Amino acid sequence: MASNLLGTRFQSLLASGAVNAGGHIHIYETGTTNNVGAGSALDDRGGSDVSNPLTLDSTGQAKLWLLEGAQYTIKEDDSAGAQIRSTDGIAATDLQVWVASGSNISYQAGKVGIGGAAGSEDLKVTGTVAITDTLAVTGATTLSSTLAVTGAATLSSTLAVGTVTVTGSLNVSGSLSTDSGTTVFDYTESSYTATVTGGTTSPTFTVQYIIIGKKIQLYVPIHLAPVTSNATTFTITGAPAAVRPFADRAVTFGGVTDAGTAENVGKAIMNSAGTIEMERFTGGAWAQTWTNSGTKTAHAFTMIYDLVAVS
Repeated sequence: MASNLLGTRFQSLLASGAVNAGGHIHIYETGTTNNVGAGSALDDRGGSDVSNPLTLDSTGQAKLWLLEGAQYTIKEDDSAGAQIRSTDGIAATDLQVWVASGSNISYQAGKVGIGGAAGSEDLKVTGTVAITDTLAVTGATTLSSTLAVTGAATLSSTLAVGTVTVTGSLNVSGSLSTDSGTTVFDYTESSYTATVTGGTTSPTFTVQYIIIGKKIQLYVPIHLAPVTSNATTFTITGAPAAVRPFADRAVTFGGVTDAGTAENVGKAIMNSAGTIEMERFTGGAWAQTWTNSGTKTAHAFTMIYDLVAVS
């Protein structure tokens, strides 16, 4: 018994994407250029023989019937007889599960189209996609309309889509960007080893940070044992490039010590080189100059700032 390959009509397209009007479909034994005899392998649902090659109509379509259990090579030519493509391993059961979908399913050259003609992608969806369970994307995916997900969406590669609506959770392994390439979401938790400078010793400690898009949050637990000062500077070095702003970012906090004397307010300035410069409020003004003797230290503080300019 022969089965219709698509349950409707085979659609052939030129390389340009235009319909293959007046073209031809050759049906060969799979992996060869041996024509399959119309009388032995091909017929329509009524049992009549069909020609091989098949001639496509003005829309680039033709009914294509194949014997169940067999595989074929299908070669598509344009109206001038030039080959467009050739696909091995086509079986009558291909896409049989979608027979009831009618003309909303197209298949050519191993590519599937839902809601419209197949394109260069393995699967091309035209229209609205509603997913009620988990969506896992591991390759590049392009949707030309709306994607609505009511379950969980996990993306580990590229998803290009007009509108995305997620009712459940959206898990992005990497970054989420706009069409222009601007990163709008990127979440990272990490830490780095910071070093205190300006003293007879250079103690180190761990700074925790979170990156959310272009916003940084740093936690600096600097309230360690006081450092014996031997310089007029007080800095914390070691910030990685990922958290360095394009220009200075500052935060004030409560409590620093200079020359063993506690002062009420301190300031931390993260510069573009990844160094936090410490300031103290003294004599009614901010100063980066510290006493080069005695002890100095600062309380723990948190910095939250943007990596880029904000208008």
